[in-house]
Amino acid sequence: DGTPDLATNTNSYGVDLHEGGTGFDFNKDGAINGSFYYYTVVRGLGDMDGDGIEDLGIAGYYETVTDEFLGDLGSAGTLWVFLSADTPLPDNLTTDDATWVLPADAANAYLGLDFGSAGDLDNDGNDDLAVTGYASYMDPVLFYGPLTAGTYSPSDDPDTIFVDAPGYGIHAAGDVDADGVDDLLVGSVNETVYLFLGSE
Repeated sequence: DGTPDLATNTNSYGVDLHEGGTGFDFNKDGAINGSFYYYTVVRGLGDMDGDGIEDLGIAGYYETVTDEFLGDLGSAGTLWVFLSADTPLPDNLTTDDATWVLPADAANAYLGLDFGSAGDLDNDGNDDLAVTGYASYMDPVLFYGPLTAGTYSPSDDPDTIFVDAPGYGIHAAGDVDADGVDDLLVGSVNETVYLFLGSE
């Protein structure tokens, strides 16, 4: 509707959604329910699927993951992306309703420690998604937008681009070198910040 909305991680049972507009209050207008155990990152992602409506990401980086081939990975983490539609805020959704899902594929990965829009790193007009976890067990990864519904893997999906840096924090940098293409910052565990320059 053209007005920003608010998502808050209020407790271990879910994320509350608050509709923006005149007379805004903190009474929830919708919810996404799940057992997140407080280890949750909630982010507005911008428009990740190119439909003109902003989307929401929720990472439970202590989420238990069982892989079809690797078995029980323990509290390895999962990122759920809710690709929004031109409808009122949803009520009583769960993580099963997420349209784009990225479970970890390595034990102790803590996938989703940080994630967010990386800007448009390949200059195709679509925002890209950056995700990181615990540096010893997971490399930061990029998924070029637009995102399409499905369940993906950090290491096996062909749209994944590995970022060769031992990162925890990952953030859009804007166009640092003024070439018209967005760039990416990765903060590492060795007190170093890496700048990756986007390209067409």
